[in-house]
Amino acid sequence: MPKRHRQPDISHLTFLSPQENIEDYGDRPPVGSEEESCNSDEFNGSDMGNDGNVSSSADTPREDTDSSLMMRAGSANSSTSGSENDNIGEYEEGEEDEDEDDNASLINVDFGVFDMKPRDVDAVMHLMDQLCPDKMNEVDRDELGAALHGSPFTSLVKIATDDDDEDEDDNDEDEDEDIENGNRRNDAGTNDSDNNNNNNNNNNNKDEEEEEIYGMASILDLVHNPRLSTLLAHLKNSMWRTITPGILPTDMLVSCEEGTGKAKCVLLVGEYIRNVPLELTSHILNDLLERFQKMYDTKQDNPRVEVKATFPCMFAVLSKIQRAVDPPVTNTTREDAVNNNNNNNNNNNNNKKKKRRQSVTQQEEFDLTRYIFWREEDSILYEYRDKRIATVAYRCRPQYDCQPENDIPISLLYVLPYNGLVQAVAEIRKRESTQTSIVHY
Repeated sequence: MPKRHRQPDISHLTFLSPQENIEDYGDRPPVGSEEESCNSDEFNGSDMGNDGNVSSSADTPREDTDSSLMMRAGSANSSTSGSENDNIGEYEEGEEDEDEDDNASLINVDFGVFDMKPRDVDAVMHLMDQLCPDKMNEVDRDELGAALHGSPFTSLVKIATDDDDEDEDDNDEDEDEDIENGNRRNDAGTNDSDNNNNNNNNNNNKDEEEEEIYGMASILDLVHNPRLSTLLAHLKNSMWRTITPGILPTDMLVSCEEGTGKAKCVLLVGEYIRNVPLELTSHILNDLLERFQKMYDTKQDNPRVEVKATFPCMFAVLSKIQRAVDPPVTNTTREDAVNNNNNNNNNNNNNKKKKRRQSVTQQEEFDLTRYIFWREEDSILYEYRDKRIATVAYRCRPQYDCQPENDIPISLLYVLPYNGLVQAVAEIRKRESTQTSIVHY
């Protein structure tokens, strides 16, 4: 028979139940009595014990708070590995929002600036719909997209991801593969040609993927680029009114230097969504100026250059404004209404003259102080414009259905000299109030 083990005698041991394992904070009735909940004076009694969880006064240091701050600092600065760091990393993940609130002046910019590719044409056109005035459909979108893609100054703002670097490496590898596949095709025959076709199809699928564009900057030459003829005609024929007198900016866009035939003025394109910070657009503007100046420092005639302009030249800019202050509303009384009706009946023959006078006064009474620029850098550019050249306005398309006419955005076309643009960019750089971390530029 198997031996049975005898259980040890534990009668001499005493155990405390969970309800009895409670420290005594003072004189109070036994656990479970009726007077416990009503007459307990554990928070006011002088003999109250200290179990380490009682809140300290304002004068005494808080050890728990100090330890939590140390943990947060360690989670941000620690670079060692181990189980302790794993726990700290979990804590840091929970406190991420609080850290962002504490460092409100630091902004991590996840936008990247890239060169334009053929697959970006459609996305750029969606963005250009907001740049130019209404009736943008009259502009040849394919020709405009080709002109933007052909300009060496075109740059796009997109979300920067790790895939972008991989795409660049893939493009280099694809070029090497094409060379190798071409050699194999000459030696092996049709099998390698089929593989080449498959690779080309995969590349075409990659090109067909449309990415969202958050901003664009470029320099366009409307004199020597025939693909921009519809855009130039649109800017000439769709003017709504003249804001400031002077030479029309559209005349400057087509003016050429005698002898060389180079353009005296180019179109500086800059369109961004409102989430793109000024700190990034200032870098883009500064980079455009540096590349534009570098092109002329080489002193080499390149027939492939899409921009053939004098140096220094002038820059025409389109900026969007919108009404900020509504005009004052006057409340008419009954007597005023009766008098107005009588006056209208007596002056029916002079209505046409009044309308003409009103149109003239409206041209003179366009108060730009009632409007605000969509972007701060545009307001700075407008301050450094050449005042000898007129500023013209274009009506934009409504932002939504049934939008009041006074709230519809307006595009302003004005011209800056080269030195004025340099000063404006320097002023924009001074307005940078946050530290940005540009991921890919």
